[in-house]
Amino acid sequence: MITRTARRLTAVTAGALAAVLLTSCAGGAQPEPAEDAPAADAVTIDDVWVKAADEGMTSAFGVLRNAAEEPVTVVEVRSPISPMELHETVENEAGEMLMRETTEFSLPAGGEFLLEPGGNHFMLMDLAEPVRPGDEVAFTIVFDDDSTLDFSAVAKEYGGAQEHYVPGEEDEHEGHADGAGSDSDEQHAEDEHDGHGEHGEEGHDDE
Repeated sequence: MITRTARRLTAVTAGALAAVLLTSCAGGAQPEPAEDAPAADAVTIDDVWVKAADEGMTSAFGVLRNAAEEPVTVVEVRSPISPMELHETVENEAGEMLMRETTEFSLPAGGEFLLEPGGNHFMLMDLAEPVRPGDEVAFTIVFDDDSTLDFSAVAKEYGGAQEHYVPGEEDEHEGHADGAGSDSDEQHAEDEHDGHGEHGEEGHDDE
C-alpha cells in the first residue's frame, strides 16, 4: 500500500513538473517584432500629368496620398528621359511666391500632398527628347527608406502658372521662368523702330 501511494505521488509530481516546464518554455519564447512596412506601400499618386515641352525643362504634377499612420518622406524622383529635382513654393519678404529646389517632400500621416502648377512639383531639368501631348512619361519616386513607387503620367498642353525662382537660382533655371524678358525685348525693339520712324518722318517734313 505504501509502495503504490509513493508511486502515485511520484507520477503526479513528475507530471506537474513537466507542465510547469512546458509553460515556462512557452512563456519565454517572445515573438519577433514585425518589421515596418515600406513607405511606398502606403503611398499612391493620382491625377498625374506632365506639361508638354519640346526641349529644356518641364514639370510633373499630381496628388500624393499617404495611408500610413506616420508621415513618410520623398527624397528623390527619377525619370529615364531627364534628370529631376523636387521643387517647393516659398514666400519671400514681399509676399511673393517663389520656387526653389528642396531635398524632400514630407507627406502627412493619413493625408495628401499636392503637386500643382505654381506650387510644389516634380521638375524635369533637361529633356532628352520632346514630350508631346498624349505622350506617357515614366517616373520613380524614392522614399527615405529606399523603397520606390513607379508611376506614369500623360503629357498635355499647359500655358499657365509660370514659375519664378528665388534670387541666385534664376540663372540655373534659365528658360523655365515666364519668358517675360524676351517679350520685353521684342516690345523694346518695336518701340525703337516706331521712334526711328517718327523721327524720320519729321525730318522729311522739315525738308
